Amino acid sequence: MDAGYVFEVLAYARESPDHSPSGGFGSTPVLVLSAGHDALPPDALTEKLAIHRELAATSTNGRAVVIEQSGHFIPLEFPDTVVWAVRDVVERARRR
Repeated sequence: MDAGYVFEVLAYARESPDHSPSGGFGSTPVLVLSAGHDALPPDALTEKLAIHRELAATSTNGRAVVIEQSGHFIPLEFPDTVVWAVRDVVERARRR
């Protein structure tokens, strides 16, 4: 994978109007799962995780969780974690 392309995509993601760290989701529960063992250059992985943390921060009830052993396909590699994540969001939404 070309590192230049990866950084270009990450820069686009950071500049996207949908990616705003302004608390745009209010207190809606948000949980962002990230692969910690993605096939990206180390700098790109660090940047991707930072963007994921920023995305989670668009809610005052947001969380970013890194699945350290997971590659790109978290639902296939760690389905129980995805089930936990969905349940977590549903439980937090019910408590609102």
